[in-house]
Amino acid sequence: MTRQHRLKLAAVMLLLPLLALGGIILKNERDIASAKTWRVKITGYDPRDLLYGHYLSFRFDWSISPEQGVCAAGESCCLCLDARRESTTPLTSVKSCAAATHCATALSLPNRATCLNGAQSCAKNDASFDPEGAQRYFVPEAAAAQLNTLLASRRYNLSVDFKVAPSGEHVFGDLYIDDVEWRDYLRANPGAGEAEPAQSHPERTWRMKISDARLYGDYLVFELNWGTPPTRRACPDANSCCALCLTERAGSSQPGVQYGNCGARDQCLETLILPNTDRLNHADRGFDPNGPQKYPMSTEEAEQLAPILSGPAKDFSVDVLTRGWGGAPEFGDLYIDGVEWRDWRRRHMESRKPKATPGNVKK
Repeated sequence: MTRQHRLKLAAVMLLLPLLALGGIILKNERDIASAKTWRVKITGYDPRDLLYGHYLSFRFDWSISPEQGVCAAGESCCLCLDARRESTTPLTSVKSCAAATHCATALSLPNRATCLNGAQSCAKNDASFDPEGAQRYFVPEAAAAQLNTLLASRRYNLSVDFKVAPSGEHVFGDLYIDDVEWRDYLRANPGAGEAEPAQSHPERTWRMKISDARLYGDYLVFELNWGTPPTRRACPDANSCCALCLTERAGSSQPGVQYGNCGARDQCLETLILPNTDRLNHADRGFDPNGPQKYPMSTEEAEQLAPILSGPAKDFSVDVLTRGWGGAPEFGDLYIDGVEWRDWRRRHMESRKPKATPGNVKK
């Protein structure tokens, strides 16, 4: 073989992988172009942490719970999307992947139970589409903050167009606010997302019982006692954004608690988002109604409270201020047996002092 032939052969060998890669890309582009476009409502993936640079982070609201499907144990589950007459919003159901061959689009659902048992990771390193997981949508910097506010708000319905190829590769199309393309909507409603008048979101102070109180440095750490454990299992739709709905309870400063979807206002005086800890992997920097709370104290106050905590069990409670718009509440005074804790301490210290008798009174 001459040198010229060897150079030609080497050139062909170098071109083959590039041609193969180009063919794969071309096929994927063709598959994406021919895939059906769906428009699906979205909610905040974690409403406390929606904005990542120029990306909105969200989850699809399928209006069903993939955990409540008809898949037998050991079967692979798929989310089945079928066409709805004169609408791009899909009819969704859960089927075994073997039975989902007649679906207009079938999306493989990761095995969450297996992931939670630690046998494998739910994180995906390929291009396959996870319908339950966090999605990201690029937005211009100038509109990012306003869109972030709208996504977190109860007053606006956001949805997005998307396509999924058989390979699992997906692309997002337009973003919509109340069924209007987002740029057109913001041009027509430049004040969208602005704070509502203060009188429509009154502040309210609740007196809430606390449990498992303990000191960590200059913080009192405790859990709020809602009367019932606030778990997502009690929510109407376990796969959608879920919130605690606080209502007034007659004759009590402790709130009544109901569960609802994040967008449902109903008679709630305040709604507090329940984070989906099965899907959150980032550090939790927001308010978790079911998690440990931190109450700052001075070093002197912590030293005074320490012996009280180590003594006989007492009823602790704390004032909780909510502002009516779903933000993190603020903590006010701390109480022991219904008495502000400093007053309680002073009273008990005085009661322990020896009483004056004629024999020990100074003249």
